[in-house]
Amino acid sequence: MALIEELGLKLDYCLETHLHADHINATSELRKNTGCHGVLPENSDAVCADRYIKNGNILSIGEIKIKAIATPGHTDSHMAYLINETHLGIA
Repeated sequence: MALIEELGLKLDYCLETHLHADHINATSELRKNTGCHGVLPENSDAVCADRYIKNGNILSIGEIKIKAIATPGHTDSHMAYLINETHLGIA
């Protein structure tokens, strides 16, 4: 939150790659503090989702296109995100 405020940014979306017991999901807190939308993989049975995304879906934010790519392994619902067909976001 401090970095978002320091840079004068607005958080509209929080995209999760997966939900798993090995980490804590802060999407609910971010939603409360910023009003952002939580976007989670479709198989990730979570209450902090405003929207679920599935393999091949594209989230458009202005000129930015984010394509969901199913990458099951660590979890059954794991996703990677291809941003503008040039950058891959994984976790």
